[in-house]
Amino acid sequence: MKVLSVFFFQPQTDANICATHKVKSMQLKLTAIALDALLIEGLIKIVVMVAMPVGTAITLIPSWLALWHTENKGIAFSALATLPMWMISLLTGLLLLGMTWYVYKKVVLKSPVQVVSLALLLAGGWNNWLDRTLTGAVTDYIAVAQFPVLNLADVFISEGCFLLLAYTLLPYYFTQAPLAETESQTPYLDHETQTVMCASDVAKLTATHPVQSN
Repeated sequence: MKVLSVFFFQPQTDANICATHKVKSMQLKLTAIALDALLIEGLIKIVVMVAMPVGTAITLIPSWLALWHTENKGIAFSALATLPMWMISLLTGLLLLGMTWYVYKKVVLKSPVQVVSLALLLAGGWNNWLDRTLTGAVTDYIAVAQFPVLNLADVFISEGCFLLLAYTLLPYYFTQAPLAETESQTPYLDHETQTVMCASDVAKLTATHPVQSN
């Protein structure tokens, strides 16, 4: 709850809303959420592996929901399960490394929805990769109706994709500070991140290019 309260209700001081600090703050929040999600799913998988032998099923809602410990030696829906485990781990690891690098180096973080979606994608992907690499298979335990058995990491990935798609298609509804509103507050803007520049940056810019008053 503390992480969520800091994330959604952090005071909007100059250091928080300026372009440089906002980018770093967003990245820290993304990292915190991703690590929390990765740790939670990791602990759940450990409990399942210790308490439920492979093949064990516990019915929660008849014909609808059950806990069923299975192992997936491939990727999604057991695809590529015939490939050697080291090859699957190598390929998925390289893909995750590229995705992580792109998120932290190239993506401009503007909205909590964007941050949460990317954090869930990274957490789900890295959790399944660690599970597969360390144990030789991905632990699945959620059986819903006739769907293939999945785990919480799969849910993270699905929800992350859904939120990211919603943010991409409807960015106006998820961006905290539209540029049109910010322009009325100050002439000093970072147009890429749509955030107010830091006071120190404004001072440097004013020294070299003074603002002309009307």
